[in-house]
Amino acid sequence: MKPVALIGPHPAELSEVLRRVFEESHLQLVPHTLPQTHPSSVLQSLSTLGYAGGLISEEFSESYFPYCARVGVEARHVGRIDTLSSLGGGFDATHTLEDSLFQWMENSGYRSAGARLMVIGGNFRARVALQLARLGFVSVMLAAKSMSESEELLKVVPAGIEKYPLVVGGYSFASFMEQQDLLIITEDVGKLRFQPYHQVMDISGVYAQTIAQDGAHMWDSTQLEVLRLSHQLKFLTGRSIAPSLIQWAWQAVQENP
Repeated sequence: MKPVALIGPHPAELSEVLRRVFEESHLQLVPHTLPQTHPSSVLQSLSTLGYAGGLISEEFSESYFPYCARVGVEARHVGRIDTLSSLGGGFDATHTLEDSLFQWMENSGYRSAGARLMVIGGNFRARVALQLARLGFVSVMLAAKSMSESEELLKVVPAGIEKYPLVVGGYSFASFMEQQDLLIITEDVGKLRFQPYHQVMDISGVYAQTIAQDGAHMWDSTQLEVLRLSHQLKFLTGRSIAPSLIQWAWQAVQENP
């Protein structure tokens, strides 16, 4: 059995979920929570003790990035890593949020062609969410806490797509927000008001109650979490792990803790 490191704070159920997934997939792996020490010390321990890889919590994803030499394109885009794998000898690293968001969109059946997209927030999640602009949206707006921040983030949007920088809470922000079809919220930016026709991807985890009160349609963020873990495990193990298996394991653990 090879250990898989859980680095940083993770949901308490994750270790048992992984045990069930590994067992059902006939993978000789076992999750192991590591103490929170310096990234270089942890990575040295993983190599010395023969770990298969590791899952890194979002709180630690930025601090580990500088210590990994072999980093995928998605991770370089945001300067963060969330998964390590020793499949290639040594450790390769990636960040799976971008692929997970694209699959979430694909699985939803949402028709992005011709729709209007607004991303709200100025953190790394906003940079990742802006990649969805490539899916045929007629326009994309980015509302951050300052105009300079919005303009800088919008540089990742490909040429040919109409793009508009905004300031959260600034002049005309509320009226522009009303006109959008899909909203992606990436962090807590204060009070927001939604419309019943809005589709909302709240990856901040902050606005569920407000979205429900305003009657907008909120996408099920647990699906994103399941998809992301599926992408992480594929990178770590080299095998496709069905999201349905992960969903089953989560439900089983919650029903029988």
